[in-house]
Amino acid sequence: MTTALMAEAPEVDRVAPALLVAIAAIASLIASVRAVRRERHALVEQRDVARRLAESLEARKAELFDQNAELRALLAERARGQERIETLYRVGQRLAGELDPDVIVRVGLAGLCALAGSAGGVVALRDGRRVTFGDCPDELLEAADCVPGISMGAAPWGAWVRLPVISGRAVLGAAHITLPDVADIPNLDGPAVSHLAGQIAVALDHAEAFHAAHRQTGIIRAVLDATPDAIHLVDNDGAVVLSNAPFRQLLVPVLGPSGGVDARCREDVPNVADPDAFLRDIAQLREADPQEAIHQFTVDDSGRSFVRFAAPVLDREGQRLGRLFVHRDVTAEREADRVKDEFLALVSHELRTPLTSVIGYLELVLDGEAGELSPPQSRFLEVSERNARRLLRLVGDLLVVAQAEAGRLGLTADEHDLSALIAERVEAAGPTAHAAGVTVRATITEPVAITADRERIGQVLDNLIGNAIRHAGDDGEVVVSLDRDGNETRLVVADSGPGIPDDELPHVFQRFYRGARAVSSPGTGLGLSICQLIADAHDGRMEVSTGSGGAAFTLVLPTPAAVPAAAPAP
Repeated sequence: MTTALMAEAPEVDRVAPALLVAIAAIASLIASVRAVRRERHALVEQRDVARRLAESLEARKAELFDQNAELRALLAERARGQERIETLYRVGQRLAGELDPDVIVRVGLAGLCALAGSAGGVVALRDGRRVTFGDCPDELLEAADCVPGISMGAAPWGAWVRLPVISGRAVLGAAHITLPDVADIPNLDGPAVSHLAGQIAVALDHAEAFHAAHRQTGIIRAVLDATPDAIHLVDNDGAVVLSNAPFRQLLVPVLGPSGGVDARCREDVPNVADPDAFLRDIAQLREADPQEAIHQFTVDDSGRSFVRFAAPVLDREGQRLGRLFVHRDVTAEREADRVKDEFLALVSHELRTPLTSVIGYLELVLDGEAGELSPPQSRFLEVSERNARRLLRLVGDLLVVAQAEAGRLGLTADEHDLSALIAERVEAAGPTAHAAGVTVRATITEPVAITADRERIGQVLDNLIGNAIRHAGDDGEVVVSLDRDGNETRLVVADSGPGIPDDELPHVFQRFYRGARAVSSPGTGLGLSICQLIADAHDGRMEVSTGSGGAAFTLVLPTPAAVPAAAPAP
């Protein structure tokens, strides 16, 4: 057996390589099959991925399509919104610049129709007028009313909508517009049309206010032009913003377009009689800026005299708008005053001589020069003498006023002791004060020297002390004091009476003025005005103060008093 096997060994050796090759081929085939299977599986997976990707792309495509549709709808809505905004802006611009009510309503109604997609409509106004636009059915025109509230409804042509035109709480009218179909009512842009209806109301209000202001301006202009006084208003820069016809006719040729407000040198006002005083007054207005000021000036060529009143003009918030100037032509008044003063001077001068003669002869008769008088005769003559002296004092007062007004109040300057003069006048007033039950005293401890007209200052003292005695009341007191304050000497006469009402204080130095409490007492109302004239002639001034304890009148004189050269009396 062994031998047999050994004999077959060579055969086996020959078969083995072929078998190995076969095995290797089979193994390679199996590997190839497996590779094919793997590729096939990978292809299946790729196909599934591709299918899922295709499904995802289809879904994304559908989503993008929907988003595209929504975007188109949004863009369309945005375009419509933009169109509404442009319509509102365009119509608002037209309304803002329009003042004709009919045009305002027509433009506004056209805008409402454009916003609502309406073919036409009508606006019914509260004054009964009707304004139409586009195709407005007769039924709508007849049914249009002017009531508040929004309403809508169906109509043979489709539908209608009513929008109130309201300003605040006032109903100015109502807009009625047509719609093609009832189904269009929900699509109406309510906020936009309501806003435009409000714009129509505001524009109508503005137009009405403008026309009312225009009418009022015309009335004011007519009133100003009809006023005889020359009036002009300047702003804070001095430019004229308003003037009337008398100003342009009377003063512009003389003072220039600004009425002399911008004058700074004599060459700017060559036609004014006293240019220095005019420039000084204007400078005071520019620099001191008083609340109110009154100045006078005279035109050189024509001789016309004007009184200028200047006052600031403020708005409702108190802010200054400028200054108002009112020029009143007082030429006739000045002439009348001049004639009156001349007449008073003439009458006073002519009356003084016979009155002096009458008083002299009365004194002679009372002294017994014409024989012995019975008591009744003496009493009658004393009454005549007393009233003659009163009339002489009145004539003297009138003469002083006439001389002062004419600039001929003669003053004689001399240096004297004012305290001694006060003592004399206080002593002279003693009998009158005793008869009235009033005490008069002077609180002066040392001499006070002044340079002034002694007779005129004595006249001031007599007037002030006499006035104080009349108003001091029963058991009253009059105190005369003297004080030197720097460059001024102050002579004060105070009484213990009821004082002076505040509303009478500005008038106490006016000629012939008598307060309510002075009507029952004797007097002419010239005493205090004469005191003021004499004080002015000495470059001084008069002051008055009052309170519950009485009134105090003060004569203020410069130290030394500046007295002009004496002028001859008429």
